[in-house]
Amino acid sequence: MKLNLMKKNKFESLSKNDREIYFYGAISKTIFSFEGNKKIPTFLKSTFDITFRDYVFRAKPLVVSRTIKIFTKMENLDIVKEYDKLLVYTEENMKNEKKEGETSLTNKDKKTNSKNANSSLEKWLKGM
Repeated sequence: MKLNLMKKNKFESLSKNDREIYFYGAISKTIFSFEGNKKIPTFLKSTFDITFRDYVFRAKPLVVSRTIKIFTKMENLDIVKEYDKLLVYTEENMKNEKKEGETSLTNKDKKTNSKNANSSLEKWLKGM
């Protein structure tokens, strides 16, 4: 997941209305950036302490709308504080992805795997 979210100090300089709009957009962008839906419940619980029933997580638009609805109904919502939580989560996630990337296949292994796939494809095409 690679997100380019606004820095906190720039976010704080926005007007109150613009902060809300950007915050909701950032939440939406984050949720839609997940591959699949399995990690979304963990994200919402660990970041904002929000939980939904399992059926909600079957569709990302439903998750986004329910999440934003929770924030819009909060009376004492501190958008800057909530945005900071989102930034912390995305920064931690980016660090974890870099660590996982280091343990992935080396370039030599990737070349070997692609040769095997290409040779299998060539054999199949010759058979046609």
